[in-house]
Amino acid sequence: YYLIALNPAHPEGQQQRNYRVDRMENLSLSVPFWCKIPAVPLHYGQFDMFPAQEKARVTFRLRRELLDFAFETFGTGIRPVADEEKNGWVRFTAEAELSIGFARWVLGQAEKIEVLGPPAVRARLRQLIDTIYTYYRD
Repeated sequence: YYLIALNPAHPEGQQQRNYRVDRMENLSLSVPFWCKIPAVPLHYGQFDMFPAQEKARVTFRLRRELLDFAFETFGTGIRPVADEEKNGWVRFTAEAELSIGFARWVLGQAEKIEVLGPPAVRARLRQLIDTIYTYYRD
């Protein structure tokens, strides 16, 4: 339910915006709304409505049945390869925006995905898991 659009009010390279269609009300068009734009590659790996300030090339291991989900999230430019350690799993590397939305995305797949690197991203996820664990520890 996100509308992906280009907003020319922002600097080039930062014009892609995601708008929540389900939250839009009383829309009107005040300027010509149709113009031909040059082909611009979409930015994948964004997990929240607004872009994160930090990005990283992240290596993932995930169950093969989640490949469509990975392509939807990171685009068709990822190149999954069979994981040599776990049968039925693949590995790939993609640029991801490191936001709380990224952590939600990873943790939402539960045991079907693992972030292999970089170490700082794994450590950040581990810290979040430790914090959540302390909330529910008896």
